[in-house]
Amino acid sequence: MKLVWDALSLEHDRPSGVRRRLLALAPRLTAHASVRIICGDIWNAQEQQQLQRCELIYASTAPHGLVRRTVGSEALLRRNGAFDAGVVLLQDAQPWSAHPRLIGTVHDLRHWRAGVCGAVRRSLLTRSFERAGAIACVSSAVAGELQVVLPQLHARSVVVPNGVDPCCCARSAVRIADPLLLWVGHLEARKDVHTAMQVVSALAQRGRALRFVCVGRGAAPLEQELQQLQKAHAGFITAEVRRNADDAQLLALFHEASVVLCPSRLEGFGLVPLEALAHGACVVASDIAAHREVLGDAALFASPSDVSGFAAACTSVLDDEILRRQLQYRAAASVARWSWDVAAQRLLEACERVQTKE
Repeated sequence: MKLVWDALSLEHDRPSGVRRRLLALAPRLTAHASVRIICGDIWNAQEQQQLQRCELIYASTAPHGLVRRTVGSEALLRRNGAFDAGVVLLQDAQPWSAHPRLIGTVHDLRHWRAGVCGAVRRSLLTRSFERAGAIACVSSAVAGELQVVLPQLHARSVVVPNGVDPCCCARSAVRIADPLLLWVGHLEARKDVHTAMQVVSALAQRGRALRFVCVGRGAAPLEQELQQLQKAHAGFITAEVRRNADDAQLLALFHEASVVLCPSRLEGFGLVPLEALAHGACVVASDIAAHREVLGDAALFASPSDVSGFAAACTSVLDDEILRRQLQYRAAASVARWSWDVAAQRLLEACERVQTKE
Protein backbone atom coordinates (compact mmCIF):
# COMPACT_ATOMS: atom_id res chain seq x y z
CA MET A 1 0.00 0.00 0.00
CA LYS A 2 1.19 3.52 -0.83
CA LEU A 3 0.24 6.41 1.45
CA VAL A 4 0.87 10.11 0.91
CA TRP A 5 0.49 12.41 3.92
CA ASP A 6 -0.19 16.06 3.14
CA ALA A 7 1.73 18.03 5.80
CA LEU A 8 1.84 21.30 3.86
CA SER A 9 -0.20 23.14 6.49
CA LEU A 10 2.33 22.51 9.26
CA GLU A 11 4.60 25.40 10.13
CA HIS A 12 8.26 25.43 11.08
CA ASP A 13 8.83 24.73 14.76
CA ARG A 14 5.16 25.18 15.77
CA PRO A 15 3.93 22.47 18.15
CA SER A 16 0.39 21.24 17.54
CA GLY A 17 -1.79 18.20 17.96
CA VAL A 18 -1.72 17.65 14.19
CA ARG A 19 2.08 17.58 14.25
CA ARG A 20 2.26 15.19 17.21
CA ARG A 21 -0.28 12.90 15.56
CA LEU A 22 1.70 12.70 12.32
CA LEU A 23 4.97 12.08 14.16
CA ALA A 24 3.37 9.25 16.15
CA LEU A 25 1.34 7.55 13.40
CA ALA A 26 3.44 7.86 10.24
CA PRO A 27 6.39 5.75 11.49
CA ARG A 28 4.01 3.07 12.73
CA LEU A 29 2.29 2.86 9.33
CA THR A 30 5.62 2.11 7.61
CA ALA A 31 5.44 -1.46 8.90
CA HIS A 32 2.56 -2.06 6.47
CA ALA A 33 2.86 0.61 3.77
CA SER A 34 5.21 3.03 2.10
CA VAL A 35 4.66 6.49 3.55
CA ARG A 36 5.52 9.68 1.68
CA ILE A 37 5.17 12.99 3.53
CA ILE A 38 4.88 16.17 1.47
CA CYS A 39 5.85 19.14 3.61
CA GLY A 40 7.77 22.36 3.97
CA ASP A 41 11.16 22.57 5.66
CA ILE A 42 9.60 22.18 9.10
CA TRP A 43 11.25 19.31 10.95
CA ASN A 44 13.97 19.60 13.57
CA ALA A 45 16.70 16.95 13.89
CA GLN A 46 14.78 14.89 16.43
CA GLU A 47 11.65 14.87 14.29
CA GLN A 48 13.63 13.88 11.19
CA GLN A 49 14.98 10.95 13.18
CA GLN A 50 11.44 9.92 14.11
CA LEU A 51 10.44 10.03 10.43
CA GLN A 52 13.51 8.28 9.04
CA ARG A 53 11.47 5.35 7.68
CA CYS A 54 9.22 7.75 5.77
CA GLU A 55 10.03 9.44 2.48
CA LEU A 56 10.11 13.20 3.02
CA ILE A 57 9.32 15.37 -0.01
CA TYR A 58 10.09 19.02 0.63
CA ALA A 59 8.05 21.67 -1.14
CA SER A 60 9.86 24.99 -1.39
CA THR A 61 6.63 27.00 -1.47
CA ALA A 62 4.12 25.30 0.81
CA PRO A 63 0.76 27.11 0.52
CA HIS A 64 -0.62 28.45 3.82
CA GLY A 65 -4.04 29.91 4.48
CA LEU A 66 -7.45 28.87 3.19
CA VAL A 67 -7.25 30.64 -0.17
CA ARG A 68 -3.68 29.59 -1.01
CA ARG A 69 -4.35 25.98 -0.04
CA THR A 70 -7.51 25.93 -2.14
CA VAL A 71 -5.66 27.23 -5.20
CA GLY A 72 -2.22 25.71 -4.87
CA SER A 73 -2.04 22.55 -2.80
CA GLU A 74 -3.70 20.09 -5.17
CA ALA A 75 -1.32 20.86 -8.04
CA LEU A 76 1.66 20.54 -5.71
CA LEU A 77 0.40 17.21 -4.37
CA ARG A 78 -0.23 15.93 -7.88
CA ARG A 79 3.35 16.75 -8.94
CA ASN A 80 4.64 14.71 -6.02
CA GLY A 81 2.72 11.49 -6.63
CA ALA A 82 -0.30 11.93 -4.38
CA PHE A 83 -2.67 11.16 -7.27
CA ASP A 84 -0.79 8.18 -8.68
CA ALA A 85 -2.70 4.93 -9.16
CA GLY A 86 -3.55 3.18 -5.90
CA VAL A 87 -2.20 5.92 -3.62
CA VAL A 88 -4.23 6.81 -0.51
CA LEU A 89 -4.03 10.50 0.41
CA LEU A 90 -4.15 11.58 4.06
CA GLN A 91 -5.08 15.20 4.78
CA ASP A 92 -5.72 17.20 7.93
CA ALA A 93 -6.09 20.89 7.07
CA GLN A 94 -9.11 21.99 5.07
CA PRO A 95 -9.96 22.19 2.24
CA TRP A 96 -9.42 18.57 1.28
CA SER A 97 -8.52 17.65 -2.28
CA ALA A 98 -10.82 16.04 -4.85
CA HIS A 99 -8.98 12.73 -4.59
CA PRO A 100 -10.47 9.29 -5.33
CA ARG A 101 -8.88 7.71 -2.22
CA LEU A 102 -8.92 10.47 0.36
CA ILE A 103 -8.95 10.11 4.15
CA GLY A 104 -9.50 13.46 5.83
CA THR A 105 -8.94 13.88 9.55
CA VAL A 106 -11.25 16.09 11.61
CA HIS A 107 -9.57 17.35 14.79
CA ASP A 108 -12.44 19.60 15.83
CA LEU A 109 -15.25 21.64 14.32
CA ARG A 110 -14.15 25.11 15.42
CA HIS A 111 -14.42 26.39 11.83
CA TRP A 112 -18.07 25.28 11.53
CA ARG A 113 -19.62 28.62 12.35
CA ALA A 114 -23.29 29.51 12.50
CA GLY A 115 -24.96 32.52 10.93
CA VAL A 116 -24.59 34.31 7.64
CA CYS A 117 -20.89 35.08 8.17
CA GLY A 118 -20.13 31.41 8.58
CA ALA A 119 -22.00 30.32 5.45
CA VAL A 120 -18.91 30.33 3.24
CA ARG A 121 -16.89 28.29 5.70
CA ARG A 122 -19.73 25.81 6.18
CA SER A 123 -20.02 25.42 2.41
CA LEU A 124 -16.27 24.79 1.99
CA LEU A 125 -16.19 22.32 4.88
CA THR A 126 -19.22 20.44 3.55
CA ARG A 127 -17.62 20.10 0.13
CA SER A 128 -14.42 18.80 1.73
CA PHE A 129 -16.28 16.24 3.81
CA GLU A 130 -18.24 15.04 0.78
CA ARG A 131 -14.99 14.41 -1.11
CA ALA A 132 -13.57 12.03 1.48
CA GLY A 133 -13.72 8.28 1.14
CA ALA A 134 -13.39 8.17 4.93
CA ILE A 135 -13.55 10.86 7.61
CA ALA A 136 -11.23 10.10 10.51
CA CYS A 137 -12.46 11.76 13.72
CA VAL A 138 -9.99 12.04 16.58
CA SER A 139 -12.64 11.21 19.18
CA SER A 140 -16.19 9.99 19.53
CA ALA A 141 -17.06 13.52 20.67
CA VAL A 142 -15.98 14.92 17.30
CA ALA A 143 -17.77 12.13 15.44
CA GLY A 144 -20.95 13.00 17.34
CA GLU A 145 -20.65 16.69 16.49
CA LEU A 146 -20.10 15.84 12.83
CA GLN A 147 -23.18 13.63 12.81
CA VAL A 148 -25.26 16.53 14.13
CA VAL A 149 -24.20 19.01 11.43
CA LEU A 150 -23.86 16.53 8.52
CA PRO A 151 -25.87 13.39 9.36
CA GLN A 152 -25.73 12.20 5.74
CA LEU A 153 -21.98 11.60 6.08
CA HIS A 154 -22.12 9.53 9.26
CA ALA A 155 -21.47 6.28 7.41
CA ARG A 156 -18.11 7.62 6.21
CA SER A 157 -16.82 8.60 9.65
CA VAL A 158 -14.51 6.44 11.72
CA VAL A 159 -12.89 7.22 15.06
CA VAL A 160 -9.10 7.20 14.79
CA PRO A 161 -8.06 8.64 18.15
CA ASN A 162 -4.85 10.19 19.33
CA GLY A 163 -2.67 8.37 21.82
CA VAL A 164 0.09 8.84 24.33
CA ASP A 165 3.54 7.35 24.67
CA PRO A 166 4.07 5.23 27.80
CA CYS A 167 6.07 6.89 30.55
CA CYS A 168 8.49 5.07 32.83
CA CYS A 169 9.64 8.14 34.79
CA ALA A 170 9.15 8.47 38.52
CA ARG A 171 6.69 11.13 39.63
CA SER A 172 7.96 13.90 41.90
CA ALA A 173 5.99 14.58 45.06
CA VAL A 174 3.67 17.59 44.97
CA ARG A 175 5.34 20.59 46.61
CA ILE A 176 2.51 22.03 48.68
CA ALA A 177 4.71 24.80 50.15
CA ASP A 178 5.42 26.24 46.70
CA PRO A 179 2.93 24.68 44.28
CA LEU A 180 3.34 25.00 40.52
CA LEU A 181 0.27 25.55 38.34
CA LEU A 182 1.02 24.81 34.69
CA TRP A 183 -0.80 25.80 31.51
CA VAL A 184 0.27 24.40 28.12
CA GLY A 185 -1.03 25.22 24.65
CA HIS A 186 -0.86 27.51 21.67
CA LEU A 187 -1.76 31.07 22.65
CA GLU A 188 -5.13 31.25 20.92
CA ALA A 189 -8.52 32.23 22.26
CA ARG A 190 -10.07 28.77 22.49
CA LYS A 191 -7.26 27.53 24.77
CA ASP A 192 -8.33 30.23 27.25
CA VAL A 193 -5.12 31.02 29.09
CA HIS A 194 -6.87 34.04 30.61
CA THR A 195 -9.19 31.83 32.65
CA ALA A 196 -6.09 30.08 33.98
CA MET A 197 -4.63 33.46 34.95
CA GLN A 198 -7.84 34.43 36.73
CA VAL A 199 -7.78 31.12 38.63
CA VAL A 200 -4.23 31.85 39.81
CA SER A 201 -5.35 35.32 40.87
CA ALA A 202 -8.33 33.88 42.78
CA LEU A 203 -6.08 31.43 44.64
CA ALA A 204 -3.63 34.21 45.52
CA GLN A 205 -6.50 36.29 46.92
CA ARG A 206 -7.14 33.43 49.32
CA GLY A 207 -3.57 33.74 50.58
CA ARG A 208 -1.98 30.88 48.65
CA ALA A 209 1.52 31.40 47.29
CA LEU A 210 1.92 29.96 43.79
CA ARG A 211 4.23 29.61 40.85
CA PHE A 212 2.48 29.87 37.48
CA VAL A 213 4.12 28.81 34.23
CA CYS A 214 2.60 29.08 30.74
CA VAL A 215 4.18 27.02 27.98
CA GLY A 216 3.17 28.01 24.48
CA ARG A 217 3.70 30.20 21.48
CA GLY A 218 1.60 32.72 19.65
CA ALA A 219 1.24 36.43 19.08
CA ALA A 220 -0.44 37.21 22.41
CA PRO A 221 1.75 39.59 24.52
CA LEU A 222 1.45 37.35 27.55
CA GLU A 223 4.67 38.48 29.24
CA GLN A 224 3.21 41.89 30.08
CA GLU A 225 -0.03 40.38 31.40
CA LEU A 226 1.88 37.98 33.63
CA GLN A 227 3.99 40.83 34.97
CA GLN A 228 0.81 42.68 35.88
CA LEU A 229 -0.58 39.54 37.54
CA GLN A 230 2.59 39.12 39.54
CA LYS A 231 2.62 42.80 40.55
CA ALA A 232 -1.03 42.67 41.64
CA HIS A 233 -0.24 39.76 43.98
CA ALA A 234 3.30 40.63 45.04
CA GLY A 235 4.70 38.05 47.41
CA PHE A 236 2.14 35.43 46.42
CA ILE A 237 2.66 34.80 42.69
CA THR A 238 5.67 34.26 40.49
CA ALA A 239 4.66 33.94 36.85
CA GLU A 240 6.45 33.34 33.57
CA VAL A 241 5.84 32.24 29.98
CA ARG A 242 8.16 29.80 28.25
CA ARG A 243 7.68 30.11 24.51
CA ASN A 244 10.52 27.83 23.45
CA ALA A 245 10.30 24.88 25.85
CA ASP A 246 11.36 21.64 24.17
CA ASP A 247 9.89 18.22 24.90
CA ALA A 248 12.38 17.46 27.69
CA GLN A 249 11.65 20.75 29.43
CA LEU A 250 7.90 20.21 29.11
CA LEU A 251 8.13 16.73 30.61
CA ALA A 252 10.14 18.12 33.51
CA LEU A 253 7.37 20.67 34.12
CA PHE A 254 4.70 17.95 33.99
CA HIS A 255 6.60 16.04 36.67
CA GLU A 256 6.99 19.13 38.85
CA ALA A 257 3.48 20.55 38.42
CA SER A 258 1.05 20.40 41.31
CA VAL A 259 -1.85 21.05 38.92
CA VAL A 260 -2.03 21.19 35.13
CA LEU A 261 -4.79 23.61 34.15
CA CYS A 262 -6.64 22.84 30.89
CA PRO A 263 -9.49 25.37 30.58
CA SER A 264 -9.97 25.11 26.79
CA ARG A 265 -13.42 26.05 25.57
CA LEU A 266 -13.10 23.76 22.53
CA GLU A 267 -11.03 20.62 21.98
CA GLY A 268 -11.41 17.64 19.70
CA PHE A 269 -9.33 15.33 21.88
CA GLY A 270 -7.16 16.87 24.60
CA LEU A 271 -3.58 15.72 24.11
CA VAL A 272 -2.11 18.06 26.72
CA PRO A 273 -4.15 16.78 29.69
CA LEU A 274 -3.68 13.18 28.56
CA GLU A 275 0.10 13.61 28.39
CA ALA A 276 0.00 15.33 31.78
CA LEU A 277 -1.80 12.30 33.25
CA ALA A 278 0.73 9.98 31.64
CA HIS A 279 3.48 11.75 33.57
CA GLY A 280 1.71 11.66 36.90
CA ALA A 281 0.35 15.19 37.04
CA CYS A 282 -3.03 16.08 38.51
CA VAL A 283 -5.30 17.74 35.94
CA VAL A 284 -8.15 20.21 36.29
CA ALA A 285 -9.88 20.51 32.92
CA SER A 286 -12.85 22.21 31.32
CA ASP A 287 -15.98 20.10 31.35
CA ILE A 288 -16.34 19.53 27.61
CA ALA A 289 -17.18 16.30 25.80
CA ALA A 290 -13.68 15.56 24.50
CA HIS A 291 -12.08 16.00 27.92
CA ARG A 292 -14.67 13.78 29.58
CA GLU A 293 -14.11 11.09 26.95
CA VAL A 294 -10.32 11.12 27.14
CA LEU A 295 -9.71 11.76 30.85
CA GLY A 296 -12.57 9.80 32.38
CA ASP A 297 -12.51 9.95 36.18
CA ALA A 298 -8.78 10.72 36.36
CA ALA A 299 -9.24 14.51 36.41
CA LEU A 300 -11.37 17.14 38.09
CA PHE A 301 -13.64 19.26 35.90
CA ALA A 302 -15.11 22.75 35.91
CA SER A 303 -17.38 24.49 33.44
CA PRO A 304 -15.53 26.49 30.77
CA SER A 305 -14.68 30.02 31.97
CA ASP A 306 -15.91 29.19 35.51
CA VAL A 307 -13.06 30.74 37.51
CA SER A 308 -14.52 29.88 40.92
CA GLY A 309 -15.11 26.27 39.84
CA PHE A 310 -11.52 25.88 38.61
CA ALA A 311 -10.16 27.53 41.76
CA ALA A 312 -12.19 25.20 43.99
CA ALA A 313 -10.96 22.14 42.09
CA CYS A 314 -7.34 23.30 42.31
CA THR A 315 -7.74 23.89 46.05
CA SER A 316 -9.08 20.34 46.46
CA VAL A 317 -6.04 18.90 44.68
CA LEU A 318 -3.57 21.01 46.65
CA ASP A 319 -5.16 20.35 50.05
CA ASP A 320 -6.20 16.70 49.82
CA GLU A 321 -3.40 14.17 49.58
CA ILE A 322 -5.84 11.25 49.38
CA LEU A 323 -7.58 12.86 46.39
CA ARG A 324 -4.23 13.37 44.65
CA ARG A 325 -3.36 9.72 45.10
CA GLN A 326 -6.79 8.65 43.83
CA LEU A 327 -6.43 10.78 40.70
CA GLN A 328 -2.96 9.43 39.98
CA TYR A 329 -4.20 5.86 40.49
CA ARG A 330 -7.11 6.41 38.08
CA ALA A 331 -4.79 8.05 35.55
CA ALA A 332 -3.11 4.73 34.79
CA ALA A 333 -6.39 3.26 33.55
CA SER A 334 -7.29 6.36 31.54
CA VAL A 335 -3.87 6.54 29.87
CA ALA A 336 -3.95 2.82 29.02
CA ARG A 337 -7.07 3.37 26.89
CA TRP A 338 -5.23 5.59 24.41
CA SER A 339 -2.52 3.87 22.39
CA TRP A 340 -0.78 5.17 19.27
CA ASP A 341 -0.45 1.54 18.12
CA VAL A 342 -4.23 1.09 18.25
CA ALA A 343 -4.73 4.40 16.46
CA ALA A 344 -2.29 3.37 13.71
CA GLN A 345 -4.14 0.07 13.24
CA ARG A 346 -7.49 1.86 12.91
CA LEU A 347 -6.04 4.29 10.38
CA LEU A 348 -4.52 1.44 8.39
CA GLU A 349 -7.90 -0.34 8.32
CA ALA A 350 -9.53 2.85 7.03
CA CYS A 351 -6.87 3.09 4.32
CA GLU A 352 -7.55 -0.48 3.24
CA ARG A 353 -11.30 0.17 3.01
CA VAL A 354 -10.80 3.32 0.95
CA GLN A 355 -8.44 1.54 -1.38
CA THR A 356 -10.86 -1.30 -2.06
CA LYS A 357 -13.66 1.16 -2.92
CA GLU A 358 -11.83 2.45 -5.98
